[in-house]
Amino acid sequence: MHSNYEPYDVIKAAKYLCITKKALYNLVSLKKISCYRPTGKLLRFSREDLDAYTFRNRTAAEEEIHEKAEDLLLQRTQEK
Repeated sequence: MHSNYEPYDVIKAAKYLCITKKALYNLVSLKKISCYRPTGKLLRFSREDLDAYTFRNRTAAEEEIHEKAEDLLLQRTQEK
């Protein structure tokens, strides 16, 4: 962690994700987003965890899909 690292509280985390506090609490209760509970009740979030949630379920661009398909076909032909 950085020396000037400051965890996000619920208000800042919800604002960062552009969702309501209620939606954030729901994500925590569903274990869809990681958090820290330093006092057992108080929630804190790392920027890395918020980014991981934000950037999950990435959809690849068409060109990227074609490149992967070509790579797989090339691998299969080399294995034979």
